[in-house]
Formats: sequence, structure tokens, C-alpha cells
Amino acid sequence: MANYRNVLGGRVGGASRQISTTIKHLADEQERVQKKTFTNWINSYLSKHRPPYEVKDLFEDIKDGTILLALLSVLSGERLPVEQGRNLKRVHFITNINTALRFLGAKKIKLVNINASDIADGKPHIVLGLIWTIIVNQFYDPEQIEQNALQALKLEELSASNSSLDSASGGAGNGPSPAKRPAPTKGRLTAKKALLEWAKKASAAKGQHKIDIEVKDFGPSWRDGRAFSTLLHNIREGLVDLNKLSSRSNIENLSNAFDVAEKQLGIAKLLDPYDVDTAKPDEKSIMTYVSQFFQTFPEVGRETQTAAAFEEQKMRSEVMEWIGKSQSTIASTKPQHITREETYLTFLEIQRGHIKSKHLVREIKTKDQKKMLIQLTREEVDLTIEEWTKVSSNYEKWRDQIEGSLPFQLKEITNWLRGAEELLDRDNGQIELENETASSITRKCEEFRVFFQSLDRVRHTFQQIQSTGVSDGRNIAKPILTSISERLEEVVVCWRHTQIKLNYLECKYNLLALIVKTEEKFSFWNVKYGSQEEVKAILQDYSKFIEENQWFDQYEAGLKALEKETENYKAVIDKDEKQVVTNFLLNMQKKRTNLTVEIRSVETMLEEVIENWKKYDACSELVETWLSDSSAALQNPNSEAKLVSVFI
Repeated sequence: MANYRNVLGGRVGGASRQISTTIKHLADEQERVQKKTFTNWINSYLSKHRPPYEVKDLFEDIKDGTILLALLSVLSGERLPVEQGRNLKRVHFITNINTALRFLGAKKIKLVNINASDIADGKPHIVLGLIWTIIVNQFYDPEQIEQNALQALKLEELSASNSSLDSASGGAGNGPSPAKRPAPTKGRLTAKKALLEWAKKASAAKGQHKIDIEVKDFGPSWRDGRAFSTLLHNIREGLVDLNKLSSRSNIENLSNAFDVAEKQLGIAKLLDPYDVDTAKPDEKSIMTYVSQFFQTFPEVGRETQTAAAFEEQKMRSEVMEWIGKSQSTIASTKPQHITREETYLTFLEIQRGHIKSKHLVREIKTKDQKKMLIQLTREEVDLTIEEWTKVSSNYEKWRDQIEGSLPFQLKEITNWLRGAEELLDRDNGQIELENETASSITRKCEEFRVFFQSLDRVRHTFQQIQSTGVSDGRNIAKPILTSISERLEEVVVCWRHTQIKLNYLECKYNLLALIVKTEEKFSFWNVKYGSQEEVKAILQDYSKFIEENQWFDQYEAGLKALEKETENYKAVIDKDEKQVVTNFLLNMQKKRTNLTVEIRSVETMLEEVIENWKKYDACSELVETWLSDSSAALQNPNSEAKLVSVFI
């Protein structure tokens, strides 16, 4: 009996050890995959940091907090204070990490069982938990998740269900009573449900491709690579050949999908095909990767995608129609007919078409650069742009011939009009570019103002010609004068709107320039101090920049000017842009408060450092005196007594 028990106990113990080993192996594998995926995700953002960073070992590199703060700075666009240097100690690590955790807390991001010490120790499950929390909140704003789900994805079933969306929105609903309803899980659960619903629609096979794909989770549903492939196909037809899926292995399908997504769509390759082609792929890793598609292409899978594809073809058709009509008109116009009235009227029709086609081609180019085209193929885009560019060149030569045949005064007016139209139309009205600076905006404003100084003179000259119907002794047909008058009035209206925008942009970028200069000064003022003289020099620089330049008055004046021009600008823009400029103004008002606090803190800190240095110098003199007296006392026979008395 005893032997039986021993044998049975041995078997149970062996099975238990085997189960424990298996569980540990699965946990280690999950940790390995998540570490790799999260590292790739972090690096995709840190590459945008200046200077760029790269994480090689997540658990080690995160310990000092600098990488964490750099990541949050890139994600938020905000400047975060950081302790840096070659000889950072653990106290500096903790300071940096606490800065990051406080920042996340201020953004109402809930951190559970995450503290600075564990991050500084590089504890894997704590580090992975923190990064996962950041990932979820980066892609899903908890306050907007319901709106995203209902409006962007049309997930009516989510609003009617007893999900955490109901709890988050505070709606009463007709679901279970609060006592019976499960406690809502904010953040991850809501994000997961919304992302899964989107993924189901976005990866569904459409049209002639009868592929049996059902996305039910963020695990096995993605193992064979077909869901990733149909997702890419739905983003842009032709990115992947769906007919080859069945003849390729899982690894081949996954590798191809990840390569295409990175090269054609700019989606960072976060996953390793071999980590996905397993019995139980890591859910968080796949969610992280799919989230990139959700963020970049939220419209995929919606019914409006068909309408968008139709709109693309319509744009191209209109461009090609103008190309064909322009070619035949220009070719059929004989040189001796250039001065005829009917030729000029035909030219005006072609000119209106050219302006419209130019806008359409620009829109196609923009969508192509942003990888947002759904229907048009690479060949169609290249051919359209090539043909339009060639015909536009011929059109411009033809235009010069026709307008060159006008009387001198009228020719000067049409030349001025053409320059005004091109200036106002530059960048499709996008005067403001991403890499804009205060100086470049000022140059653009000056360019516009110098050109339009002659507007009144041009209008006066044209009004004289229009009233008499004669220019340089030649009678001008009324339809020609009418068309020029319409163009001139349209330019006047556009210029008034552009003036308002230029005034707004000048105020905006002058204020931004002051902020940039101030933040550059912070970097200089917050350096490690080498000597008392250096601190005094920094304090002197601070006084000159803040007090002599009257920084607070400058900012207040700039803010008031921005407030005034914002109101003027909002009167001529649409609702969406009104919200953008309103938000910018609010940010600048908030920035004033933040900068004021930081500026005062710098002054206090520098003054305290100088005061402490004075105390140090005083103490240093006392110590040197004591050392000198002690040395002298040790030379005498009664040295011990004298040394004690000196010390006391």
C-alpha cells in the first residue's frame, strides 16, 4: 500500500512539475513576443525624436526613464523635463520615471500597480504593463471611443449592448440594473471591442474574391496571414494578389503582408511571422500591430469606401477629359485666328478647365503621397500626371500667344491677373506648411503684400478700358471685358480672405517663435552648473532675456494680437477649421500659464544655487582655517589639547 502511495505520489508530483514547466514556458514565450513587439512599436516613434533614439533591450533601456520620457514627448508633442548625463544615479532614474508617471496621470490614464522603483529595476511584467497601457491610450481616447465606434465604424450594436461603452457614456439604457451589470473595464476592453469590430469589416473579402475569412479574435484568426492580406487589399486594391494566398504557406503570407504594409503604406513591421504562426499568437502583440492600420485607415471597411473609389475614378475622368479637349482645341487653332474673339472665348473655357484639373491632379497627388488611394492603380496615377503635365505645358504656350495678342494695356492687366491667380492658388491655398517658421511666414506675407500693392492701379486702369470699350485705340469685344472683369473681382475677393489669413499666420508664428526661443533658453538655464561664476552668468542671461526684453509684455501683446486675428479669421473659414484655430488659441493661453510657472521656477532655482554657493564658500573658509590651525597645533607638544580647543 505504501509502495502504491509512493508511486502515485511520484506520478502526481511529476505531472504537477510538467504542468508548472509548461505554464512557465508559455509565460516566457508571451513575454518574449510582447517584448519584441513593444520594442518595435516604441522604436517606430523614437525614430521621430530629435535626436532619434533606439531601444535594444527594453527592460534595460527603460530603467533610467529617458527613453520613456522621449516616447511620451513624441506621442504628445509636449516637452517634458528630463535628467540626462553620463553619470546618472538611481535617484535620477526615479525622478525621470516619476515625471513620466505623473504626466500619464495628468492625462487621466489609469496606472494599476505600476511604480517608479519597479520600472527602474526593469521588472518585465511591470514594464510590459506600462507600455501596453501607453499603447492602448495612444490609439484610443477613452472619451472618444464611443464616438469612434458609432460614427467611424457604424457599430450600432455597441451602443445597444451592455458593454462598457454604455457605462463610459453614462447612459441609462434598458440593460441590466447596475447591481447585476458586470463592473466596466475601461481602456483595454473598450478598445479591444471597437478594434475587433473594425477588423471584422476591414478584413472581410469583397467582390469577386470569395475567401472564407472570419475574424473572431486577435489570436488564431490572424495566424495564416489571410486576414492581413485582405485588409491590405481593402485598403488599396492590387497591393496583394489574393489568388496566391491558398498556394502559399502561413509564413509566406504573413511575410508578404508585413513587407507590403511597411513598404507601400508605411506601417512599421512590428511582428515576426514566426511569432504569429503559432497555436496561440499573442493577443496584445497583434492588437498593437492592427491598431496601426486602424489609426491610419479608419475608413476601410465602411460603406463609403465604394463612394470614395467612385470619386477617384471621377476625378481622373475629368482630368483626362480636359486633356483630350485641350489637345484638340490647341491643335485646331490656327495662328491667324489667335486674335479672333471666338478664339479668346474658347481659351477662357479651356482656362477654367485647366484651373479645375490642376486642383484635381493636386488632390490625386496628395492622396497618393499619403497612400490613401483606394481604386486608382500606380500606372493610372503616373499616366494621368504625365499626360496632364505635358498638355499643361502646351496650354501655357498657347495662353501666352493668345494673351500676347491683346492690346498692351489689356495684356498688362491679364499678365497681372495670371500672376495673382497663381500666387493665390499656390499650394492650393495652403500658405502654411508643416515646417513653417516665423521668418518664412513673414517672407510669404511680404511677397503677397508687395504683389498686391498694384491692385488698385490695375483695377483703375481696367475700369477705364471697360467704360470706353477701347484699349490702345482698339475696340475690345464685350465678352472679353466681361470675362476679365469676373476674373478681377474673383481675385479681389480671394485676396481679402488671404489677407485675413496672412495676418492670423503672422501673429501665430511670431508667438510660436517666442515660445521656441524661450524653450531653447530653458535648455541653457537648466544645465549642470560647474562654478559660481557660471551660475551668475546664467542668471545674467536669464535677466537679460526675461526682464530687459520684457518677455511677459511680449507674450501678452502677442497673445492679444492672436486673439483679435483669430476672431477675424474665423469669420471666413469653415466649421472644422474654426475648431482648429480655437483650440490653438486655447493652447497658447494655457502655454502662457505653464511658461510663467517655469520661468519663475528657473529664477528661484538660480538664486537659491548662488545663495547656497555663498554658504559653501563661507563654510569652506572656516574648514580651511580649522585645518590650518589643526596642522599647526599638531606640531606642538601639547597638540592634543590645542587641537581639541581649536576644533571646539
